[in-house]
Amino acid sequence: MNEDATLALEILAQQIRLAGFSELDGTSRKFSGIAVRGCDTAFQSSNADFGSLTCGSTGSSAIAIQYEATTRNTPKTSDDKPSNCSYSGIDTWNHDGLGTTADIALADNRYFVQNDNTNSNAPTLYCQGRTGATFEDSATALIPNIESIQIKYGVTLEPEADQILPHQITAYQTASEVEALTGNWSRVAAVQICLTARSSAPVSTGGDSKENISFYVDCDGNRKTDISDRYLRRAYTTTVQLRNMRPGVPLSFQLDGTSARNPWSYEEVSE
Repeated sequence: MNEDATLALEILAQQIRLAGFSELDGTSRKFSGIAVRGCDTAFQSSNADFGSLTCGSTGSSAIAIQYEATTRNTPKTSDDKPSNCSYSGIDTWNHDGLGTTADIALADNRYFVQNDNTNSNAPTLYCQGRTGATFEDSATALIPNIESIQIKYGVTLEPEADQILPHQITAYQTASEVEALTGNWSRVAAVQICLTARSSAPVSTGGDSKENISFYVDCDGNRKTDISDRYLRRAYTTTVQLRNMRPGVPLSFQLDGTSARNPWSYEEVSE
């Protein structure tokens, strides 16, 4: 159980650290779109376009992560392509949300929990990633016995015209709360993940009550004792900074779309 949870957290944390990564085209980033989007429940459709993702009514949290994929930040395929979360090659393509005309291999990976019908319906961490302009890969099972994920997002204050772009996290909010903010996902500077892992099989009570064997503290800090299936469970938490979603040198935020300075461009500007 500990190993499954550790592997799941490592995979998610590594991907979140890459969120928003882009190489430069001169002084501008090739990818300047939104890096993360999420739902407090499962995605309505995990292969919808990033900007069109909607949330279902059930399930645990799901997250979508975008960044420029290269053969240096992803495993290289046999035909020298960068890869998605299922290790399938990503073709270069032009995405409307890039903010540039550059054709890049844009990683667009979605992570969620669902039952694996090839493994006794065990709750499992899955991923689904683009291979180019379309989703050709189906969802891939990654780590079994991950029962649920709860994600909150560290958000900054709302940017103000001609003021330095905020860096400090002021609150951790759910996906629905972030969606309602002005500037919503562009204000996310960190992601807090809490996942619940369970044992791969029920355990013997050894003469103890089921409550003594099965109780655990969930992601909200509540002691859960109403458990009768004899699976062990534990909640695991980590917080990951979005390293690529804050400017290298703080610049003032521009609201005028015609002469706006991209605060992520790393251009040299005299303030």
